[in-house]
Amino acid sequence: MAAWERLLTPLMGIGPVRRQSIIGFMSTIGMMLAGFLATIYIAHATGPASLGAFFLMITYLPVISLFTDMGTGGAALRLMGSGEQRGAFFSAQIAVRGVLLIVVVLLLVLLRPFFIDLDSSGLFWWLTGALVVSTSVSTVVTGVYSAGKAGILQLADLIGGLARILVQLAAVYLGYSAAGLAGGVVAGLLVTLGFNAKYLETGISRFGWGHIRQIVSMAPWIGATAFTVVLLGATDTILLGYFMDLPAVGLYRTAFQLASLPAFTMLAIRTALYPKIAQWRMAGDVHAIEMALSRAVTFSLLFAVPAITGGWILSDRLLYYLYGSNFVAAAPALVLLLAVQPLIIVSSLATMCLFALDRQKEVFISTLAGLLVLFLTGVVFVPYLGITGAAVACMAANLVAALFAVRTLANEVKFHLEKTSVRNIVIAAAVMGGIIIAFRLFFPVAHLITLMVLVGGGAALYLFLVLRSDPVIREEIRGLSVAFGIQWPRWL
Repeated sequence: MAAWERLLTPLMGIGPVRRQSIIGFMSTIGMMLAGFLATIYIAHATGPASLGAFFLMITYLPVISLFTDMGTGGAALRLMGSGEQRGAFFSAQIAVRGVLLIVVVLLLVLLRPFFIDLDSSGLFWWLTGALVVSTSVSTVVTGVYSAGKAGILQLADLIGGLARILVQLAAVYLGYSAAGLAGGVVAGLLVTLGFNAKYLETGISRFGWGHIRQIVSMAPWIGATAFTVVLLGATDTILLGYFMDLPAVGLYRTAFQLASLPAFTMLAIRTALYPKIAQWRMAGDVHAIEMALSRAVTFSLLFAVPAITGGWILSDRLLYYLYGSNFVAAAPALVLLLAVQPLIIVSSLATMCLFALDRQKEVFISTLAGLLVLFLTGVVFVPYLGITGAAVACMAANLVAALFAVRTLANEVKFHLEKTSVRNIVIAAAVMGGIIIAFRLFFPVAHLITLMVLVGGGAALYLFLVLRSDPVIREEIRGLSVAFGIQWPRWL
């Protein structure tokens, strides 16, 4: 038994959704802490321009990857999920995506003159290499995920992410800046590929044109939806790269990365919940879907609301001490991007549920609406407001996408908030925020230690208030602590 498997032994007695959510939570927390420390060093060592080139590369990567997939990965995943002819569909997908990859790489080389910023930064060939490896990763992932091994995927992402960070830190220390950051991405992807491949049980099997036709026939809607989803998360950065310069991209994406941290719980829950909702749909258990979705929103907001509240109050200090004085200019954008996070949480969970309910067309419509709003508002605001304009466009787009997704989902299941728990979360965060504001009025946050004490003290106060006031959340977390053999404090 591997060392990491022994560490996760206490989780084996917990239900699959909760277990995989915990694994995702742990992996995301690990990546968050490692990423925080790494980004602090990298921002101080390289500055906004190198970060901007790197962020532009990793923004282009998923967009270009769409053309090496064209929906075939999602189609193969659905066909493999039935358990019938899994190897044949897996092999057919490899063949189709292999051909697509060759065509896309050739086109990318021909279009190299148009990637001016990346080429001048020496990242074009790193982008090409990352495209080849990421396509291989996503292909293997379908075989692992179709077998219900969401926990393996999350652990693979954690280990690959840590490898990426270690390589990036070493490369930046040696003076490679943007190229070192890009090389770290490729290294991390290779590690992720190796870990997933180790647990891939689906083998290569003979397939025919019938298998390819089934994949291709299902791919268009899935590919179109993926196209809008990816562009919804990339267009603001691409517009910044077009209208502004690389330092502006670095400032914006750094603020965006920091603002995205409150949604880490939702990401873990969403990954674990998708296959279960698909199974409940097949079994006709609508009630289980409704209960799980409501609880997912509650626990996503449990950590997001206080993080957003603290981020609003301490935005300038966080940017200053974490990334340096050059990044304080992104404080207005950070405030707006934090406000977007509840919309992203609700929209992402609703979209995930619609996918699991086989409503790709509805997801496509909601994300397309958000994408159109993002492009139009970005073209208007980015040239005049820069990174703040990009944040405004991001907020408008996610508001529209969330409204469309929730309204569509309401036609499928009776989605509702757990109002009492959400109210307790908001009240506890408000009390915490009030105390932090009062502290800032009387004591300037003039040192990193002061900021750390303020953040840690605020988090502890919030958790105490929530656990004391909400029995549903308290019992859920108490059950997890007992499963790990941790004695629950009597005063809670």
